[in-house]
Amino acid sequence: MTPRPAPLRLATRSSDLAVWQAEHVAGLLRAAHPGIDVVLVRTDTVGDRRQDVPISEIGGKGVFATEVQRLVLDGEADAAVH
Repeated sequence: MTPRPAPLRLATRSSDLAVWQAEHVAGLLRAAHPGIDVVLVRTDTVGDRRQDVPISEIGGKGVFATEVQRLVLDGEADAAVH
């Protein structure tokens, strides 16, 4: 019996819109590659956690992407949808 390949892990923010986008990409991948196993790796970002202050005060560019990118760089996800 051939072992099943590891699932493709897609990093995404946990927000409803981000999850929808990641699920959409996962669906496209499944349609293009029948049998592929795709799982979402969700995270909350500084931008998600700190909605009490303006984005410019918590770092501006990247406050919604850094943690998603970190999951890929740390090997916890294979790709990111953002």
